[in-house]
Amino acid sequence: FIAIDSEKMLELYFRRSEKPELQSDLDEHWKQMERLASSSNSWTFILAHHPVSTFGPHGGARDSLAYRSFRALQFFDDDYGNIDHPAYQEYIADFESFSQRHPIIFIAGHDHSLQLNVVSDTLLQVVSGSAGKTTFVTPGEGSIYSYAEHGFARFDITHSEVWIEFIDVSNDQPVLYRFKKDS
Repeated sequence: FIAIDSEKMLELYFRRSEKPELQSDLDEHWKQMERLASSSNSWTFILAHHPVSTFGPHGGARDSLAYRSFRALQFFDDDYGNIDHPAYQEYIADFESFSQRHPIIFIAGHDHSLQLNVVSDTLLQVVSGSAGKTTFVTPGEGSIYSYAEHGFARFDITHSEVWIEFIDVSNDQPVLYRFKKDS
């Protein structure tokens, strides 16, 4: 398990065009990630605030009225916290590249929903950000599961498999969805 400060990373991606010396900070981050990720593990779990795939208001629902309204409110702010921002796209591309060497289950929040998305054969995204509030989800290509109500994700990990369960906090239907990934 590797926890990262995705806010700091995205800021480095965003600001390095104006301050090229920040590239060395970003390079050091990726060197540390390489050292921490063990090649003997089947999966590396990355814990962050910002996901590499989401179908909520920060990314996947670009054509929805809610998304366009959300972006209109941010007209004067160059918000690199949305997936469509070029700096965020570089962040995603680097994690996709990293996952080719170290398969990743990326666990994040940022959007207030439950999601399971396939980014590639070696990169699986879990969004679990709906414990306190909820936002919309508009599933798209790569979406396996989505739920826009209060809940959380639970993981059972063995040497040969990972089980991911999405739990509803209302207890009407405790386990909403169960996914198994073999190593």
